[in-house]
Amino acid sequence: MKYKKIKEINEYKSESINPMKTPDTIYELYSVPFFAKGCPEYLHGSEIGSSKVIVRKNDVLVCKINPRINRVWVVSDESDYQSIASSEWIVVRSTHYNPYFLAWYFRTPMFQQLMTSEVTGIGGSLTRAQPKRVAEYPVPVLPREKQDQIVAVLNHLESIKCKRKRELDLFDNLVKARFIEMFGDPVKNEKGWPMVRLGELAEVKIGPFGSLLHREDYIEGGHALINPSHIVDGKIIIDSKLTISDAKYEELASYIMHIGDVVLGRRGEMGRCAVVDEEGYLCGTGSMILRSGKMMKPYFLQNIISSPSFRRIIEDKAVGVTMKNLNVPIVSELMIPKLPVNLQEQYLQLVEQSDKSKFTIDSCIIIIRKALQSGYHYVWGFAMTNFDFLQKEPKFHSFADVAVAAEKILPIDVAASVLNCRRAMEFAIKWMYSVDTSLVRPWDDKLISLMSTDEFRDAVDDDLLTRMHFIRKIGNLAAHDSRKISKDQAMLCLENLYIFMDFLAYCYADTYTEGSFDSQLVEAQSVPVLMTPVPSETEVKLDALMKENAALREQLTNRREQQQKTYVPKPLDISEYKTRKLYIDAMLADAGWTENQDWLNEYEIPGMPNKSELGYADYALIGDDGKILAVIEAKRTCADVARGRQQGKLYVDLIEQRQGRRPILFLTNGFETHIIDNQYPERRVASFYSKRDLEKLFNLQNMRTHLNHITVDANIAGRYYQKAAIQAVCDSFGAKNRRKALLVMATGSGKTRTVIALCKVLLEQGWVKNILFLADRNSLVTQAKRSFVNLLPDLSVTNLCEEKDNLHAHCVFSTYQTMMNCIDSAQDEQGKLFTCGHFDLLICDEAHRSIYNKYRDIFAYFDTLLIGLTATPKDDIDKNTYEIFELENGVPTYGYDLAQAVKDNFLVDFLSVETSLKFLQEGIVYDDLSDEDKEAYENTFTDEEGKLPQSINASALNQWIFNEDTIRKVLDILMTRGLHVEYGSKIGKTIIFAKNHAHAEKILEVFHKEYPHLKDYAMVIDNYMTYAQSAIDEFSNPKKLPQIAISVDMLDTGIDVPEILNLVFFKKVMSKAKFWQMIGRGTRLCPGLLDGEDKSLFYIFDFCGNFDFFRMRKGQEVGTQLAIQGALFCLKFELAYKLQELSYQTKELQAFRQNLIEQMAAKVRGLNRENFAVRQHLRYVDLYANKENYQLLTYEDTLTVKEELAPLLEPEQDEASALRFDALLYGIELAELAGNTYRRARQDLKKKSGSSCNGG
Repeated sequence: MKYKKIKEINEYKSESINPMKTPDTIYELYSVPFFAKGCPEYLHGSEIGSSKVIVRKNDVLVCKINPRINRVWVVSDESDYQSIASSEWIVVRSTHYNPYFLAWYFRTPMFQQLMTSEVTGIGGSLTRAQPKRVAEYPVPVLPREKQDQIVAVLNHLESIKCKRKRELDLFDNLVKARFIEMFGDPVKNEKGWPMVRLGELAEVKIGPFGSLLHREDYIEGGHALINPSHIVDGKIIIDSKLTISDAKYEELASYIMHIGDVVLGRRGEMGRCAVVDEEGYLCGTGSMILRSGKMMKPYFLQNIISSPSFRRIIEDKAVGVTMKNLNVPIVSELMIPKLPVNLQEQYLQLVEQSDKSKFTIDSCIIIIRKALQSGYHYVWGFAMTNFDFLQKEPKFHSFADVAVAAEKILPIDVAASVLNCRRAMEFAIKWMYSVDTSLVRPWDDKLISLMSTDEFRDAVDDDLLTRMHFIRKIGNLAAHDSRKISKDQAMLCLENLYIFMDFLAYCYADTYTEGSFDSQLVEAQSVPVLMTPVPSETEVKLDALMKENAALREQLTNRREQQQKTYVPKPLDISEYKTRKLYIDAMLADAGWTENQDWLNEYEIPGMPNKSELGYADYALIGDDGKILAVIEAKRTCADVARGRQQGKLYVDLIEQRQGRRPILFLTNGFETHIIDNQYPERRVASFYSKRDLEKLFNLQNMRTHLNHITVDANIAGRYYQKAAIQAVCDSFGAKNRRKALLVMATGSGKTRTVIALCKVLLEQGWVKNILFLADRNSLVTQAKRSFVNLLPDLSVTNLCEEKDNLHAHCVFSTYQTMMNCIDSAQDEQGKLFTCGHFDLLICDEAHRSIYNKYRDIFAYFDTLLIGLTATPKDDIDKNTYEIFELENGVPTYGYDLAQAVKDNFLVDFLSVETSLKFLQEGIVYDDLSDEDKEAYENTFTDEEGKLPQSINASALNQWIFNEDTIRKVLDILMTRGLHVEYGSKIGKTIIFAKNHAHAEKILEVFHKEYPHLKDYAMVIDNYMTYAQSAIDEFSNPKKLPQIAISVDMLDTGIDVPEILNLVFFKKVMSKAKFWQMIGRGTRLCPGLLDGEDKSLFYIFDFCGNFDFFRMRKGQEVGTQLAIQGALFCLKFELAYKLQELSYQTKELQAFRQNLIEQMAAKVRGLNRENFAVRQHLRYVDLYANKENYQLLTYEDTLTVKEELAPLLEPEQDEASALRFDALLYGIELAELAGNTYRRARQDLKKKSGSSCNGG
């Protein structure tokens, strides 16, 4: 079939008009919104607010707005008015074409795919097709007679489809009319049926109250919960993501619905209801249950409630200001007609017959739609592709068309084909995550992240994953330089994509037919060479897919788990030559090498031990000085790379003899690559080094000096153990020739300083040039960079989380997530920057197995020296972490624990405060588990969001920690028994570790209720807030509020605040490694913190049994620390008690006593009676709020006040030092009354008075 470009057949010349200039003229306006109505608007010029384009009869209008590109309109030839159109249409006019032929062609899937593939803009409805690009698209050239025949056929099919749709509407109207005919309006009751209360015909029950179901109770894949949003068009549509657990289901068993119940939405859209057709659904908090008796059929009741007039009654009766609500009394009192059961049954039989007819019509419409689809293929001559099988499964729609487009475009644009292969694969992977509950969504939706999760690796075999990475890498290459893509590489991308799609169909499709990739179909594609499509800027959003496919998740997960057991992987075994040209060439290009410039193929090497005395290295990589940097020995994909080891060794031996420098040797089969770098034993690497990587490696090898006698900068790391740690790492890297080291150092002992001093040593000794520091949170990265900048000011640094314009810095700081995304995207003029050999040292902060497992692709990718830092005690680190660092179990490179640091006076110890509020549990204790069970347990709870083990009652714990009364008690214990500063007037810096954001906000809400006078005292600091680092900085400043940081993960590790005095564990911690890191937040020294005294310990309040769980030391009981304002009140009270004696009944002293009483009573009356702690002591508050009750005080009263009342008093506005001075004076006065000289107090007073005078 011949084609022309649209611009070659389009006779349209743009003409614009401003209708406002002719306000009385009537125009026929073709606008995009009115397309859905099926006819244009007819408006006066005065009603049209902007200029339009003039169109003529039979012009074809193609909408350029995405996603309305499928809207194609032919201007009517029957109108007498001036036709105009908005500028959102592309106008096509041709006297040689039947306009309806063009309209049908512009609606075809192929043309729609071309349009959507090149939309530009910022996303959503604002993306548009570009008219200049559309003008380049092909149009088939056919005789007018043939066009007319095609239009007649397609119009006939379309008319049948429209007729069937009208029939559906007729059936709906018939059913409604029959209802009115038989029973009349259920509200007006024209037929005079007996009217009764709905409550007489049905039991009415409201769903569970909000207090019984919270956001955190929802799980995925549990028991279905029916809220109003799940009632759609009279049917129940469940959401598998909003379900509840077995335990919660049993707890709410009284709200389980049965078949035949009517579920009614009680808020939102009134009258929304459905008949329950499956046993076991649970009524949600926003719904009601109507359980009708024998006199009212459920479906009939549904018809009455959903009728327009009855819905209006419900809306009028509903109550509420912000959102209308129904309740049991309202619904029970609604009046409905009591109709004969036999008439109800007659009507329901009619409904059933109507539904059957509608089903038949729906089936016809589907058949017609498929016929139209087939018509497209037949009429436009669309060739069959390898991916047509995907289009037979509607659920694959998000990626099927892109895969087809990738194949169709390959004959004319290999780079576009590769890009579409990558897009199709990415869309398909996102689709997998949206339908498969076993796939846990990673931290972001980028392709590399989605492909790197453990769950995805488990679902996809290694060989298939290698094929998919090939598509990803070639796709990246095509995006940066399309000239480097060969047709063979594009064809292999297409074949690999087919094998992945075949795997998808095998595991998830409703029906599967075995097939194989046919390259001849690709060659047979007849797409005209008229355009070069580029990937669409509109991407498939995983959130939208998750929502769209929610109902499929359970079914498709089960199907995949069953089908995968019998799936037979398809191994890739192609010749050595093709391996080299496809896989290895792509790896070299990815590393920035250029064929025939700095890489040579089949490099001749004389002197080989064979008859010809010649050998040919598969690849030789050449440096700027002309010398060979590396040799690559390649074997076919199914061969062991070891087969080329001896051959490669002979090559580098001969080259070394000739050029005086031994090259690096790479051994590869395209899938697996090893390096022999002449220093370390042969090891596996992710890819080839770039040219600058190899040249840097040789320079470092030449500059490197021994690490036997190093000098550690004492200004950076001067403590004995820090120097010992640095020496241990240097011994490991140097004398032991190891590439990995693990430092186990207690939090606060200076791990960061130690590693900075180590970096300085390695830089000075010529061992490293480029350093990568990785942590799992932005705040830790920022903190580490600050330390490096302060202590190594001459080292160029950059933080990838904040800046992307200093990528060549010698020390790069990043989170794991950011680096995963930068590996492929970071480029400079020489190509990819972060190649596998770019960094010489990788520092992994908080190194433990869960971090390594989660981000292992980073560690596997960068071929570098590795240093792990952790605060977890060496005996508590699991053996797998030691295996990662190739160390003996329990023997780190160097260890310095908290106990030794406390003994050395470098850190402070903690005191676990015993409380009666602790959540007690039975069952598993961590230390009782085997190593394997510990690993499985911690893997399960790495993110503390997984399912809890049976020994921990999750619902009980959740309910307990979210309970407002519990939070009040926790805060009261903290505020009364926690360590205070400023003479007890202010709680010391405190971190409360909360379960999640909702829990943290609840704690803050209760704190504000209980302590309204402590404004800005507490703050939630977690990942939900913007500018979190500034909040951390404020908390870290001892002179600023807040005093209490309520944290969700963000402050668990790596934050240095020496002033911390209290840690509150208000959540279950599942990892012992993380538990120790959290404890480490309080271990740092802080001189002069406690009113001039040094910080000597800090308190831990464990309310969730973590110490019991990990079998750590037991807590101790601590008394309430009386604040200065409480002590002052006690002194006044004791003075009032003493002044009752006969010897003090003078006028002056009694006036003084009365003044004290008034002060104390006023202070007590000022207490907040709504405060939890105050409410526990109201008896004494009421007693001493009355001045009359200060008469005849006893010694027992002074003890009672000290115990019951003084701790409740709120801080004064005065400075703590002024209050302390007052207390000193009252103490002296009390001593005088008791006959005590109080010599020490008098000396203190003289000192204070003297200093005041001197200061004045």
